[in-house]
Amino acid sequence: MVEKLKSTKILIFIIIITVVLVYAQSLNFDFVNYDDYDLVYENSSFLSDPSNILKSFTAHAFIGKREEGVYYRPLLQISYIIDYRLWELNPSGYHATNILLHCIAAIILFLFFNILTEEKLVAFTGAMIFALHPIQVESVGWIAGRNDILLGMFVILMIFFFAKHYLHPESRNLFYILSVISFACALFTKESAAFYLLLIPVYHLLFSNKTRIIIEKQIFLKTLPFIVVLFCYLLIRHSIFGEFIGAEKLYGKLSTSARIQLVPAMLSEHLKLLILPINLSVEHPLDKLIWFEQPWEIISYIITLGLLVTYFIMIKTNRIMSFVFAWLLVGLLPLLNIIPVAVPILEHRLYAASAGFAFLIPYTLHILSKKKYEKYFNAFLILIVISYAIGTFTRLPVWKNSESLWLDAIKKAPTAHRSYYNL
Repeated sequence: MVEKLKSTKILIFIIIITVVLVYAQSLNFDFVNYDDYDLVYENSSFLSDPSNILKSFTAHAFIGKREEGVYYRPLLQISYIIDYRLWELNPSGYHATNILLHCIAAIILFLFFNILTEEKLVAFTGAMIFALHPIQVESVGWIAGRNDILLGMFVILMIFFFAKHYLHPESRNLFYILSVISFACALFTKESAAFYLLLIPVYHLLFSNKTRIIIEKQIFLKTLPFIVVLFCYLLIRHSIFGEFIGAEKLYGKLSTSARIQLVPAMLSEHLKLLILPINLSVEHPLDKLIWFEQPWEIISYIITLGLLVTYFIMIKTNRIMSFVFAWLLVGLLPLLNIIPVAVPILEHRLYAASAGFAFLIPYTLHILSKKKYEKYFNAFLILIVISYAIGTFTRLPVWKNSESLWLDAIKKAPTAHRSYYNL
């Protein structure tokens, strides 16, 4: 029976069924008055014309609704155009697409984790934690949150194909090209994909079987096509917005040095959301974070330093753990507000980064487990997965409609101005 459960097809089937059962209630949800209307509901004239698939690459994300914007989301717009052809303005169809994309991301992550460890049950548990973590509710339950699902899916595909190109010499070039294409798709989904380029040299450094001297010489050549894609992407952005990024003009109110000083607090808050996903909300006021109070401020600096020290220790002791840890750290980089963002803390931005976190839990327990303690660790992992599934299921109804969303925001952050935005 255990061997049957280890079948890849059965484990994938379990992932799909579980995700569908937990998120099925969102099929009855409406559009919410928080980007859904601007991007979809009131944008039918743009979405109804298939020729706008090409136009999506030459304009900002809100082109059908606003004259100006700094958000460049071609693949998100294209996904809505496809949805409109299938469902027109039936929100159930858009929610179904979100669930489907989330399933695909979780399945590919499972397959990648299995390549990494050759331990199917460990890989499966990591994928389940990723799929059912309550932090994903904002991305999956919110139609406009699809952008981060697409980003996460393409980032996972990028590193999955990059790993496959080492394993299959006869198809090495094909998998490498698919990895580069996946990175391009991630960029044309969201600019923060640029940070995940760092995973390519890290993976090559850790998992190439050649000598260190040869590896160091190959790193630049392996990474060069990805860099070329990034350069072309930035040129396109510059031609559209006149800026390589664009958001700093609108949101760069704090100086760079001031934003760097906020890094320990920002890092600690995002880790807290991953480790302890309670009191979730669309609004996390920066001025209300505990990390600006003592002794929490000192603790935030200790956490930041501890993460860096831990990572450098892992590089020398466990290459799988160090890569997954690198995934988490790279995923957190664009969330630290060093490059200005409109809202400092939003849960949906953690979607791609959570993939690294999700695997750290089962793999750490796998390393620590001894034969006689294995059943206790397994029971603990099952408890985590069930707890996350319950947390996600109970959090999801907040996204049912505009009223439920904003009543929840007011309850969680009654003094924050964004809690009353568009109510």
